[in-house]
Amino acid sequence: MAEVNPADLKEHPSSYRTFRAVNDVLIGEDTAVKLIDASSTGDVTALQNILEHSPEIALESPHRIYQEGRDPPDDSECKQ
Repeated sequence: MAEVNPADLKEHPSSYRTFRAVNDVLIGEDTAVKLIDASSTGDVTALQNILEHSPEIALESPHRIYQEGRDPPDDSECKQ
């Protein structure tokens, strides 16, 4: 399965095919992981360094995967 192309992203929730897991970002790297880790562990020095060198991380809003969709079963699987 190919990676989702940024040009194909829509502003509103949509369905995309991806190999990534629920709660992961749809494309690229989840840049907020370091920020969240530093914040949740109380590492103020690391948090200050991250925000000093990359303040845009705090403002990013990447496309996230919120639910898993599955293809409907074929008719043969539905028959009893």
